[in-house]
Amino acid sequence: MGKPKGCILVIDDSNFSRMFIKKALEAEGYMVIDAESGEEVVNDVYSVEKSKTGFFEKNKIDLVVMDVAMPKIDGIQTAMFLKKSQYGNIPIIFNSAVDDKGTVIKAIKAGGVDYVIKSGKIDVLVSKINKIVEKGYHEPFKITEEKIEFDFYTYLKLEVSHAKRGKHPLTLLVLSLFTKKGETEEPLPDEMVREGIETVKKKMRDIDCVLRFGPSKILLILPTTGKEGSKVVEKKVVDIIGSHKFLSTDIGAATISIKFGRATLPDDADTWETLLEKAQEGL
Repeated sequence: MGKPKGCILVIDDSNFSRMFIKKALEAEGYMVIDAESGEEVVNDVYSVEKSKTGFFEKNKIDLVVMDVAMPKIDGIQTAMFLKKSQYGNIPIIFNSAVDDKGTVIKAIKAGGVDYVIKSGKIDVLVSKINKIVEKGYHEPFKITEEKIEFDFYTYLKLEVSHAKRGKHPLTLLVLSLFTKKGETEEPLPDEMVREGIETVKKKMRDIDCVLRFGPSKILLILPTTGKEGSKVVEKKVVDIIGSHKFLSTDIGAATISIKFGRATLPDDADTWETLLEKAQEGL
């Protein structure tokens, strides 16, 4: 057996979750240490007496995977304690079934570098761990005015979960932006896509989400919006882009065109994967 890819500390009060994650990570070549509570880890770090466990003293921990909802000292409190300790530079990924935005924001502000919603699939978590451990860096969440801007898959999962729980519609719009001159169509330049996203964001509701989706596409997640409402949004976006004077790039005599793909929950889909698939089919 070769040298482990890294050492991961898994903190979760669910024995099943710990073993599930441990098995997947060991199959990837990691050494995995597990703790059944945040309290156990905090006591280990801050205890005056040497701990029998010695999570950090006896092991070079590369990354911590931690649940949020745990008794006595929850994951957010545990992260805050760790960040104030000598081990504060160790990245923390939250892996939790709690999917409300407020908790996600608190977790990231407490020191988490990422937040993964628990599911029967482990590949998303493993992929994020590999990226951080192997490449030695992470792209931090950006939190501005209590809004989360992060991996659109995670955001879409959150919004679909909220819509299903509240039994209200949700529409996903996928916009493909391109320049057109005669019969020639080309993807919109990167600078213009970025400028377009910022322009559209300013005109949307606070609850709407506008994200980059591929080289020349924009994703709009519209909570509490059905099919008829989404048609109004489409027209609004066309007007916004059409009337905006782009400063980043001169496209000469070409014009900007937009293609829309649309899917609505629950009419067209009942999962986030199907919703995204149906929206892209409409392009």
